[in-house]
Amino acid sequence: MISDEVFSAEYNDLLKDRKVKKKNRDILIESVINDKSLDRNKFLDYQIKLKKDFLTDKAKKNTVASEHKEQSDFVTWFRNKYIDVVIFAIRNGGSRSPAERAEQIREGVWAGVADLYVPEWKLWIEFKRRKGGVLSEKQIIFRDYVLGDKIGDSYILALGFENGKKQVETLIGY
Repeated sequence: MISDEVFSAEYNDLLKDRKVKKKNRDILIESVINDKSLDRNKFLDYQIKLKKDFLTDKAKKNTVASEHKEQSDFVTWFRNKYIDVVIFAIRNGGSRSPAERAEQIREGVWAGVADLYVPEWKLWIEFKRRKGGVLSEKQIIFRDYVLGDKIGDSYILALGFENGKKQVETLIGY
């Protein structure tokens, strides 16, 4: 069995990492030391596992899905819910060589065009991440153009899958 001093030091470090206040750390350490039926090695192994699980869960919660993932999930949901309504992507982003970029511009690619279009609803959808996504200047110009009197289409800035889903359901009334 590991000594009180070694156990106290190791458990104290684990509790510090989990931001437990000093007063509470002392109480927890003392209660484990006083419990003679407890296997301290197993207890520390278990606490280390809890710490790893806690850090893994925390990392997962702080992870924001990519714009690609959010948009892909949205398109899958949309096509399953609105089976007879066409939605398609406009591939106008990404990195390309200068020659490819020039070729695409000649073919009609225009910077700022929204990511998705629903012709039946005259709806443009620009996808961004839930956190940190903002429209570029060219995207703002495009948005204002399609919303203007000449065109009069609808436009949604979807900040992630759930936000996009909610806006579509609100727009079409279900």
